[in-house]
Amino acid sequence: MKKSLSLCLLLSLCLRFAVAANIEAGVHWEKDLATAVQVSKQQRQLVLVDFYAEWCGPCKKMEKETYADPRVRARLKQYVPVKIDIEQDQSNARKYEGNAARYNGKGIPATMIMDGNGTVLARAHGYLSAEKLIALLDSVQTKPGM
Repeated sequence: MKKSLSLCLLLSLCLRFAVAANIEAGVHWEKDLATAVQVSKQQRQLVLVDFYAEWCGPCKKMEKETYADPRVRARLKQYVPVKIDIEQDQSNARKYEGNAARYNGKGIPATMIMDGNGTVLARAHGYLSAEKLIALLDSVQTKPGM
């Protein structure tokens, strides 16, 4: 009985950490860009790409403040959000201009909105407050054909 209880507790903790790895600040973040684009195409939603690095102070501030804002979380339900760590996924970072060298030192965080075909519809560099991110999200929602 104790072994069963211990096993259940261990499995419960493992599941909790696995879920927490993809859900930060109340947002379900994909970790793979190709998967996010595929999901967006199937669900007819746009992709929000957040390029970041663990050592990036403004990235952490966006995570703590911007993505925790209830208005942002509500808007992101209409998107397939994906986080790309530029240190871990350098090929996607280079391809979609997510590394600092590609945009002349503007650095990260970098935010992009893409359609289900991988076409970049909007981009912003640097820290975005909740208000600025909402404005960026709203700007692509009002484009013809969206």
